[in-house]
Amino acid sequence: SSGAANPCRAGNCSTREKANGSARAETKAKARCERSSTGTARAAHRPRIMPAIGIDLGGTYLRAALVDEHGNVLKRLRRPTAKSELNGLLADIATAIAELHREAEEPFAIGIGAAGMIDRTGAVRYSPNIPVLTGVDLAAELQVRCNSEVVVDNDANAAAWGELRFGALREVRDGMVITLGTGIGGGVIVNGALLRGAHGFAAEVGHFQVAESGALCACGVVGHWEAFASGNALGAQASHRYGEQLKGEDVVARAQRGESVAEEVIDCYLDWVAVGCAGLINIFDPQVLAISGGLATLGDTFVEMLAERTMQRVEAPQVRSTLEICAARLGSEAGMIGSAALAMEHAP
Repeated sequence: SSGAANPCRAGNCSTREKANGSARAETKAKARCERSSTGTARAAHRPRIMPAIGIDLGGTYLRAALVDEHGNVLKRLRRPTAKSELNGLLADIATAIAELHREAEEPFAIGIGAAGMIDRTGAVRYSPNIPVLTGVDLAAELQVRCNSEVVVDNDANAAAWGELRFGALREVRDGMVITLGTGIGGGVIVNGALLRGAHGFAAEVGHFQVAESGALCACGVVGHWEAFASGNALGAQASHRYGEQLKGEDVVARAQRGESVAEEVIDCYLDWVAVGCAGLINIFDPQVLAISGGLATLGDTFVEMLAERTMQRVEAPQVRSTLEICAARLGSEAGMIGSAALAMEHAP
């Protein structure tokens, strides 16, 4: 939980020093000013951090961006994820990197957030939504193709890091980001750091059990949260109602146009999203739970309804005074901005 505001701010402490009339306090203040001036002079000569390339490799889209040290997107690309063939997918990633590299100054860093279970070396151990990546050492493959070091992490971890650095989790010690896209991902911040687990696979939140029967998850197990509350699940639920094949993004577009059937489907879908969010709040006790991914584009009403339904299912909501459920501030760009930020931190 977040710490209480410290009542002894700089202004209050200075008042006490003046009240004491202490020469020692004046000496300390002078020393602080001298140190501050020295630090400023050094900062002025510090080399500027070059932009980094961040890639969000999801089950539906490959998003890539050139990102500066403040989290600003200088250039962005988006194309469908080529999931059917590995060499084609790797070539698409390398092409996106090359296009953005032409816009950047040397040196630059490359970070990729990929859907799936990514180990600490940057290898994809399992990826149910991009099966051709399973067993691929993605970091090594792209380092060869790009002749540069590549940092690879889970896509939701990258989104959480982006929100921690530049978005909804800034100044938060304990928080979560849930990505509602083709599947469901999660990134958990504990005491200001990413929770990674023993093997690097922590926060595979889409794959915890919420039902004993029902829809089959992409990983092959019945009853996982992702099977009920992901973009693919939303599409499947709407397809059953409409009698035609739809994707989650199609349902969102129809709901935004005011189609009543799509709105009803999303209303039911929201309950499933709330079930999982409430369980995660009970387990991790975050200060902020931020919703990211393509489905977050439904807007504030979606998030407000989700927050209300989630809190109805949370244990003792009345004692969670600082808990906030909100939309990720970086929106669907959290993954690529976070990937770039992770790459900057690993850059020499």
